Amino acid sequence: KGGKSTRRILHGVSGVAVPGEVLALTGFLGSGKTTLLNCLHPERRGARVGGGVTCNGRPMRKREKRRIAYVLQEDHLFQQLTVYETLLFTARLRLATSEADKVAAVNSTIETLGLEKCRKTALSLCSGGEKKRVSIATEMLTDPSILLLDEPTSGLDSTTAAALMRTLKSVAAEGRTVVSSIHQPASNVFMSFDCVLLLCDGRSVFYGPPSATMPYFANLGFQCPAAYNPADFA
Repeated sequence: KGGKSTRRILHGVSGVAVPGEVLALTGFLGSGKTTLLNCLHPERRGARVGGGVTCNGRPMRKREKRRIAYVLQEDHLFQQLTVYETLLFTARLRLATSEADKVAAVNSTIETLGLEKCRKTALSLCSGGEKKRVSIATEMLTDPSILLLDEPTSGLDSTTAAALMRTLKSVAAEGRTVVSSIHQPASNVFMSFDCVLLLCDGRSVFYGPPSATMPYFANLGFQCPAAYNPADFA
């Protein structure tokens, strides 16, 4: 934004995310991934956004807005607390249930996110992948229907990133809708998504299953070299 002029970031981007699947928003830096992700959240979209977000074909109602969770790229956690203490602290703040139900929700979330081995470990001693799963777990405590994640694999090595994506797939398999922005995923991570929305300069370039990206670009005259990461080529 400069003076009275305003730079448009997104240009008529649209798509569908369905329960049980992971939708990836990908593209190079500055393509509009985080902006689009923010537009899907009622408290982060801002005032200068056109178009609409619907849930089951209807404008999103108040009770549906409460079922949306957003995991930020940066982890904001108390490093001196253990994994279990972090989640119990969050449950006591956000859940209006009995203490027994809060403890049960924490234990269930720890099992779902694969945090059992580090439940008694201080966050300062946890790996990057474990910290990211804890950040996801704090949002999972409210049992959201829609989970939005901004660059969850940022700073992780390819093996840890792949393990995290398997976790997100298991979360989606429970009937949740998972939408994640991701930058330069490894080929195995890219192919693990159920659906991909590829952005370029705020415009939709491709929308569909990741296995269809290379045939799509090949038909346009852009043939991906053998043994080349499809995400990097795109």
